[in-house]
Amino acid sequence: MKKFERKKIIVSVIFALLFHFSLFAQVSESLKPYLDGAISHAQTRSLYRGKVDWNATKTEMYRLAKDAKTVEDLSPALKYLLSKLEDSHGRFFYKNQPIAFWYGEPTENQKKIDTKVWNTIQSGKYTFKYAMLEKNVGYLRIPGLPMGDNVKMSEEIRNAVCDLKQKKAKYWIVDLRYNGGGNMYPMMEGLGNLIGDGTVGTVSDFEGKPLSTWKIKDADFYYDDYLAADLPDNCKFGKLPKVAVLISQYTVSSGEAVAVAFKGRTNTRFFGLETGGLITVTDWTPINSDLVASISVGYYTDRNGKIYRDFVEPDKKIEFVLTEDFEKDEGIKSAIKWLRK
Repeated sequence: MKKFERKKIIVSVIFALLFHFSLFAQVSESLKPYLDGAISHAQTRSLYRGKVDWNATKTEMYRLAKDAKTVEDLSPALKYLLSKLEDSHGRFFYKNQPIAFWYGEPTENQKKIDTKVWNTIQSGKYTFKYAMLEKNVGYLRIPGLPMGDNVKMSEEIRNAVCDLKQKKAKYWIVDLRYNGGGNMYPMMEGLGNLIGDGTVGTVSDFEGKPLSTWKIKDADFYYDDYLAADLPDNCKFGKLPKVAVLISQYTVSSGEAVAVAFKGRTNTRFFGLETGGLITVTDWTPINSDLVASISVGYYTDRNGKIYRDFVEPDKKIEFVLTEDFEKDEGIKSAIKWLRK
């Protein structure tokens, strides 16, 4: 190689390095810990970290953040990070308010989501509900639940199960069609008697290696060793009853987690449509001060080791229509027909 060409290459490399570091230098010193913390966390914990060119991603994030004056101004850079991870379930929160999220091309079943119906479900109009239906069928509608008092929310569901059992419910419908996600712990705890004791699921990494375990013991739900609520087991089932689980394209996130906990259970059948596909476990990790990362760190996996990377599928497909009239609800009617067989 000629001496002139070598000098030209060296100069080009030096220029590229200076440009690279100049971008990093332009970010406010007060905001760098937030940006660096988000990058570091995603690089070590994200389910999708292996698909990212981290040098290029860091450079572009710093370019997007070079004029940022507040943490909220980091939103474009954090959104870019989620887009490179292709994490449509991930979020960044500042002072408990979402400031960055990303959605890719919707899947086929996500295209079935009606925005008006989605907004109605997310508004909280369809709250927790239970009832005794015809011929000893106990019905439980489990909506998305917020972060909050896990004991109180768990007790509401557990007490409903016990009340229906006392009223001689022999068959059960667990309706997750209105479950837009949220806090899985009170859902799992409240339904512990129906799900049944034992390992009911795990969390797996990208390669299928187990990261965490879901267990029911004496009707209490354990996420590894974490117990969100310790409730008395007041309504034991001698034998696991027959359960129909209703799902829809509006069943997402923690709603899908509950569905997976029922997968592989004996005397269980699923009715409805494929779920919405936000089927990853997300963390809740403080980055710096009031910035929190909630990114995908694992896949839901059922008790038999099946990993759900896309959605939870029904055994029988039935279209979902919003209605409070049980007699006009095709999902409930089909479930009862199977339960009574």
